[in-house]
Amino acid sequence: MRKVVAEVEKENPHASLMAVNGEGMEKDVMFITFYKDYSAYSDAVSLTKSLPFISLASFESFLVDLNDEDNYRLLTLGQMARHLESLGKISKEETAQKNK
Repeated sequence: MRKVVAEVEKENPHASLMAVNGEGMEKDVMFITFYKDYSAYSDAVSLTKSLPFISLASFESFLVDLNDEDNYRLLTLGQMARHLESLGKISKEETAQKNK
């Protein structure tokens, strides 16, 4: 699966932040990605659904408008670094480097 996805991503680059296994809500895989517009998202969904190991019966998505002024808190790398620091996973110096 990783080899196929790597080849697909070479031919169809997009901002994929995360692709992980998990469990809950009757699902076992999650992707977090960015797209320029709905058309780019739609193209990526079609491509994803064409992969042989994707189950169309359980494919669902959730869209977020990052320009929505009512968004409470957006994901940032600085926010992630501060959280990792609070868990003792990285030092304050590493957090400062990530925030530059």
